[in-house]
Amino acid sequence: MFKWYRDSQVCIAYLADSTSIDDLGRDVWFTRGWTLQELLALRTMKMNALSWATRIPLDDLCYFRPGTRDVHEKMMWASTRTTTRIEDIAYCLIGIFDVSMTIAYGEGKRAFYRLMEAIIHRCGEWQIMAWAGQPSADSAALPESPRCFRQLASHPDSSTGSGECEQKAWRGDRNYVMTKRGLQLRLILECTRYGQCTVGVVDYWCYNTSGEGVLKPSQDHLCLLLRMDPFDPFAEWQKVQTADLLTISTDVEVKEALTTV
Repeated sequence: MFKWYRDSQVCIAYLADSTSIDDLGRDVWFTRGWTLQELLALRTMKMNALSWATRIPLDDLCYFRPGTRDVHEKMMWASTRTTTRIEDIAYCLIGIFDVSMTIAYGEGKRAFYRLMEAIIHRCGEWQIMAWAGQPSADSAALPESPRCFRQLASHPDSSTGSGECEQKAWRGDRNYVMTKRGLQLRLILECTRYGQCTVGVVDYWCYNTSGEGVLKPSQDHLCLLLRMDPFDPFAEWQKVQTADLLTISTDVEVKEALTTV
């Protein structure tokens, strides 16, 4: 369907619940899952009070490109959308993320897990970890639905320093992968007062491939709360469910070794 909308010359949306411009933001067209791709796929559109009603920046609507870039932002757009069938909250996003996956009605919430798997295979953005709430029944490392994604505080995309090293800086693990045992990624681990729990920093700075990450002072860094069963000799770190995003900050620059979890 996304391709049909993308290739169309004109798309007319009938807003049955709106009788005036003031009604636009309450129209179900702006809350249904399947209509998100109608909104994003169009090359030409004319609509009053557009950014207010959609809560999507005007530039993103006018110059939208499908794919696995800016995954977190796209998931935030979908987080307020609803669908009649559980699986459709995943299926209606296939074209938006330009991924391939089979349609299998009856699989329930597993559909969104499969969508996330397909996205992760092509995405290297740390922001995809910025979610909280109910995890997928198939993996504690992945969210149950787009509603789990939370708004991120403003993060600088690059360091304020100068020089060749600063210009080559990046944030977080860009090579995380899904394995049979779950999501595998590199984090800075910070111990807590409870031995079986730790905090894993996601968006540390990297300046080289030495296996170290840097925490910048006066910046909020996104974290995952992790837990390991102390009575299981084969236990591995598992993400603990939290109601909201966790962040930490430091007063001084901290350099730590990265750990694969």
